[in-house]
Formats: sequence, structure tokens, C-alpha cells
Amino acid sequence: GFSESVVDIEIFTPNGLLEPREVSIAQNSTKKIAIDSLIPGEEAIAVAIKTKSGRVSSYLFDERKKGLKSLGADFVAPVAIARKSVTIPAITGLLDKLVTNSNSVTHTLRLLVPSTIDASIDVTVNSNDGNFIPIGLSQLEVKSQRVVSIPLTFAPTSQPFSVIVESDQPIFASVLSNFIFNKSAEIAWATGADELKKWSVNLTGSRPILNFVGERIDVQISATGINGKKITNKVTGTNFVTWRAPTGLNRLEVTASKGGISGGVIFLPEVGKIGTSYLPM
Repeated sequence: GFSESVVDIEIFTPNGLLEPREVSIAQNSTKKIAIDSLIPGEEAIAVAIKTKSGRVSSYLFDERKKGLKSLGADFVAPVAIARKSVTIPAITGLLDKLVTNSNSVTHTLRLLVPSTIDASIDVTVNSNDGNFIPIGLSQLEVKSQRVVSIPLTFAPTSQPFSVIVESDQPIFASVLSNFIFNKSAEIAWATGADELKKWSVNLTGSRPILNFVGERIDVQISATGINGKKITNKVTGTNFVTWRAPTGLNRLEVTASKGGISGGVIFLPEVGKIGTSYLPM
């Protein structure tokens, strides 16, 4: 924009909400803010960006290092509104040739109730093996305005899955995945997805895995492969369905024929490489 913009940065920690930090951004410019400079020493945080004046686009890039060693990096897809039902449709274990003794993955569910009222939640894990509520995650109390981390030790380790959080108060939820590929670390952030209607993206040759969640799943997939061939597929099912691209894709378009469906994309590395990520539709 052509005038200065001002935003408030709100940071939530496991101990509660901190005082907002006001930041000004000059006209026609960008500003990079290191999160660890705002709140050093905290292992788990949630960040809210609120525009007070002007027009601002913001994004969060999580890059982790220990000395000179990289511990992984990923963009964190933003979520604008807290909801009483959050579907995180695209999370994965290690698949196919990635299942080796030197590779591993762990998942952590991150929760935040932004209001001042505590929440009672149920967490459901969905996969091709069915859905279940893990022991201890039914009617779990989550304190308000505090970041809560729950290890998903019961999550599937060799297939994609989704997580659904049902709460009596509006809530934010995400899943942080920590991968080890041949002693190299990588992270991936999975956030909640909106109800799917029509969604398209250019994947520049990636070979994704698509996850769909809903009581009655009915979606149409249209894509263009890196070989120029058109790919069309209708995906139907109940609760949870996975579709794997047969080849690298350039253009991808997904259309839901019914309501109540959420979707997400999983990117896994080729054997011998790293570079994992999730993308909500």
C-alpha cells in the first residue's frame, strides 16, 4: 500500500498470552521479524497477527537449527478463524521405500483456545484402517489462552491419516511432524482445512498424495502430468480416502460434489532426499 501499516503481534505460550507487540511497516516494503527475538526460550508458541491500520499480508516460516546443523523447515499455513470442529486432513507416516531403519517420524498435536473459557475436546484419528478416539483424548480439558502440545504416539506410522478435533469452544489445532531421513532432520506443519468446494494449484512436477475427509466423500480430480497428459479421476468413499498421483503433476484441480468434505495434500521426498510438507486445500 501507499501508507504505513501497523500490526499487533500476539504470542501465546504454555503459560498464557503475552502483551501484544506493535510493529510498523513502511509503505511498499516488507519486514522480517525473528520470532525467537520476540520470545526467546519458549519451545511451543502460537502467533496471531492483527492489522490495526493499512494493508498487510503476513506469513510464517519455521526454520530450525542447532549450531550449523539444520533441523528442518516448513511454511505454516495460516488459519483465520477458530472453530469448534477442526479437520486436519493431511498427515502421513513413512510410506513404501521410505520405511527403513534410518528413517523415522513423530507427530505432535498443538492446541490453542483463544478465548478466556476453557474447552473440552475430543480428538479422532482417521485413516484407511478406520477412525478411533485415542485413550485420554475424549473430553480432554484444554486451558484457555495456553498452548498445549500432545504427542500422537498412537498415530499410524506407515500410512496417511487425518485428525479431527471437536470442541465446545472455538479452537485452533495443528500437527507438527518431525522426520528423520538418513540422519537428516525435517519438519512439516499440518493445519486445519476449510470445507472443500473447488481448489486448484500448480505443483511444478511434484507427485502428491491427496487426503479427503467427510461422511460422504465425492470429489473430481483433474490434473496435467509432467508428460503433458490429462488425468481425471473420481474419488468416492466414507470418512477417509487417499489418492496418490500416478506421476508428477503440474496443474491440479479438485472439485467437491457434496458438502462436508475437507482435503489436504502430502508431499514426501524421493528416496535419499528430504523435503516433506503438507498443504491444506
